[in-house]
Amino acid sequence: MSINPIVIAVNWQLRWSIYQRLTLLGISCRYAPHQPLEVEVHSPTTALYIWSVVRQLTADRATLVNWLERCWQLQDIPPSLNNWGGGEPTSLNS
Repeated sequence: MSINPIVIAVNWQLRWSIYQRLTLLGISCRYAPHQPLEVEVHSPTTALYIWSVVRQLTADRATLVNWLERCWQLQDIPPSLNNWGGGEPTSLNS
């Protein structure tokens, strides 16, 4: 661990799940009984991973469903990049 790790204040019941997921992502973290989770943040990508893991485990179902539905909205994607634009699907082999 670095000298100044970031402390994440999360429900004690979620610490283990967050710790496990961050560890699987290769993010250095630790916690001791009755202590907060400490995480090393070395890059913006690491910070994004931490935010995403914490959000997935702390947000209520309705929030996650709403977020996923917004991700599925393809109105801003040019027709050439999806199969719903009225043209023929592009082949990856051509």
